[in-house]
Amino acid sequence: MTGLHRTPLTTTQKVECAAQALAGQGVHGTLSALSEEFGISRPTLYEARHTASELLHRHFEKDEAAHRVVSVQVDEAQLRRSVVALRVMGVNSIRAIEGLIPVLFPGLGGVVREGPADLE
Repeated sequence: MTGLHRTPLTTTQKVECAAQALAGQGVHGTLSALSEEFGISRPTLYEARHTASELLHRHFEKDEAAHRVVSVQVDEAQLRRSVVALRVMGVNSIRAIEGLIPVLFPGLGGVVREGPADLE
């Protein structure tokens, strides 16, 4: 919670104030002008700018993490264990398991069909 919460400013004014403080970072006199315009102290603006910056960084870091590509190597034994686990733990037919393999292991579609018949 920043010092802006203790001011009589509306939510829109608080957002605008924090955004302008962040946008004007590094520009001489920005905080003094905002302090005068909104009637709040410069330490409150420093705090609001810092909080706005942290929130934006956290938001965009989440997006980067969500789109990160992870590759996993799967050997034949792991694939077989997965098929057995899907068969034993759930009421899954071999056909349903074949449909799940590309979901669990992208790029391995059709591999189960090529394996030994003892899986069926």
